[in-house]
Amino acid sequence: MCSPVLCAIFGSKHMLATWLGYACYQSLCFSLLRNLMLGRAIKKRGTRAPLSDGPRPSGSSHSAGNRSADSTRRHERAPKRKPDTRSRQGRKQNRQGRKQNRQGRKQNRQGRKQNRDRRHRKTLRVLNVQRPWARLLLTGAKQVEVRKYPLKNYMDEDLWVLETKGERAPRDFTSGIFGIIRFWRDFEYQDLQTFRADEHQHRILKGSSFDWQPSKTPRLHGWVVASASLLAHPLPPPKAKGMIGAKATSRRATLPK
Repeated sequence: MCSPVLCAIFGSKHMLATWLGYACYQSLCFSLLRNLMLGRAIKKRGTRAPLSDGPRPSGSSHSAGNRSADSTRRHERAPKRKPDTRSRQGRKQNRQGRKQNRQGRKQNRQGRKQNRDRRHRKTLRVLNVQRPWARLLLTGAKQVEVRKYPLKNYMDEDLWVLETKGERAPRDFTSGIFGIIRFWRDFEYQDLQTFRADEHQHRILKGSSFDWQPSKTPRLHGWVVASASLLAHPLPPPKAKGMIGAKATSRRATLPK
């Protein structure tokens, strides 16, 4: 039975039934629309949700499931990182380069030590030798030095070889100490025939300006070379020199390897 108050408000029973049906229809439509929107939202997150307004799962288990699903998808999407072989090769090359640098520095130290051993100061008397005989004596091509006087005090003594200006010397010629020489004996040429036979030792050609002329020079002596060494770098000449040589001069010599 309908309440007299509702009937008085709506006017009749027919009008009341119409309004009640309309209210039920709106409520049903609103409920269906709500369930549809909720189902789409949950489907987008990858979980199932009930269509009705039932009790929702607890927040802790729901969030944990989402986190596990997200981490699984992230591990599936991310490809495995390939090892960078170029960086390993670069580090290996760097190590090899540093090792080679250490070896090079070690060799440099050994070379400097050897240079210090080979370089030492000497104080020797100086012997003047004209160009080109000085280089021939120091290289071993000339074994006998020819002079007008005997060896005397120069025997068995190391001497600086000072190259002086000879014939056909260039204009920019500079005198200098080019090596160290030692003579062990001397002898006197008895005749011109013996002097000619010894040409391969003294290297003086027949008819040259240095050739022996017995009429002008009755005596000629030969100094036999015991040892000779050419310096790696020429040294400056002494400040004062005489016709034969100079007094004892101190120089730091660098002998060849």
